[in-house]
Amino acid sequence: MSDIYFKTPSKGTNVRVFDYRRKIIGALLWFCWRSMPNLTRWVLTHSFMAPTTYRLNAEETACLDRGRLLRLPVHDKQVHAWQWGKGPGVLMVHGWNGGGAQFHRFVEPIVRAGYSAIAIDGPG
Repeated sequence: MSDIYFKTPSKGTNVRVFDYRRKIIGALLWFCWRSMPNLTRWVLTHSFMAPTTYRLNAEETACLDRGRLLRLPVHDKQVHAWQWGKGPGVLMVHGWNGGGAQFHRFVEPIVRAGYSAIAIDGPG
């Protein structure tokens, strides 16, 4: 088999665009860090260390309306969870920037199988 399929072009435009973008962002961050370190630290912390709000679509909202809202005390906060059905629980936990409603397509099959579907909305 020819090795032409495994070689990457040496002068691809995507590589150069990405390289320039990375250099510009790096230079901008360096300048901001040198001139305003506290503001830069605050902006970066709030940009990369805090999740955004999960936006529900109509199908997810309808699924949550059919469930039962639970409020679970965890340390000094309240974590929301939704429960559908009765029986042994199947716990569904979302990842970063997610929401419990993103499991809406799993709820009906779990309940039909005789289990209780529980979706947790993590803090954030």
